[in-house]
Amino acid sequence: MSRSLIQRIDQLASPARIEEALPQGRIDSKYLDRVLAKMDRPKWMTDQWKRNVLRLLLAREVDAGRIEHIDALAPILDRDLLQKCLARGMSIDAQDAKSGSSLIHSVIKEMDLAYKDELNRIEAGAPIMDEGRAENLLEVALILLDKGADLSLSNKAGAIPLHRIASAIIDDHTLPLIQEVIQQSDVNTQTVEGYTALMIAAGTEETEHNTLNRTEIFDLLLNAGANPMLRNEEGMTAADLAEEIGDDRAARYLRQKEREFREQAQGVIVARTRNRQSAQVFPTAIAKRITNFLGGRRTRKNKKNLKRAKSRKSRKSRKG
Repeated sequence: MSRSLIQRIDQLASPARIEEALPQGRIDSKYLDRVLAKMDRPKWMTDQWKRNVLRLLLAREVDAGRIEHIDALAPILDRDLLQKCLARGMSIDAQDAKSGSSLIHSVIKEMDLAYKDELNRIEAGAPIMDEGRAENLLEVALILLDKGADLSLSNKAGAIPLHRIASAIIDDHTLPLIQEVIQQSDVNTQTVEGYTALMIAAGTEETEHNTLNRTEIFDLLLNAGANPMLRNEEGMTAADLAEEIGDDRAARYLRQKEREFREQAQGVIVARTRNRQSAQVFPTAIAKRITNFLGGRRTRKNKKNLKRAKSRKSRKSRKG
């Protein structure tokens, strides 16, 4: 689609023209949800057009707390539209009725897709259909994080936002968001198929668009407590998945991390065993020493008393 055609479409999608097409009077939340459900179907509709439609609907005091098509809403969100949706009752932890993805999960997914689409179009010399879309979604994701979005909510595949982050484009723009998501998440959460974020990162091929290399991406997760020895439903570890895509260097690095993790775990077990044994032996040994010490003092006192008694008897017998 050419840039001139995009501009013509946006002109046709002016608020005045959209207002004419909308039903009169108050609009209920079901109508809003039906509109969202249909937004993905006409591929020629730009994000700006969709935003204009949604803004006009929200202006009718519609209840956004009952929106079910979160996956359809996420791609068109920007700061202003998010604030309007939240003001109309939408929860920051709203989940899509079909996929189960939370709002922040859907936003992060669409942000990554937008970044990848922009990069691909730049490389191909093609025009970017919705310029600034990735930056808008990045801003929305950061706002949701700041408002306390729940990063533990999983979709129907058992995936949380962290799992999407693991295969995302990591550059200077997205790195702060990725670091924040990692720090606030349980890094060992597994999907229905048993995949952790580390496994997904290991099974994702390296791209030149990433600011960090693969080992640095692994370290972000490992330093946050990721267990490299966990296995998915097929019995594969992160190192196995790196081997599967032919990245021997990443596989060796993760094998080394497995050994370190195993040694550290064994050290903890030994230390706990020693502490447990010490906890059992220490009081007994101390009690025995105290008893012996006190017993010895009593014995010495008894001996002295016996000597005194004998000396008194001997003095009395002499006098007698």
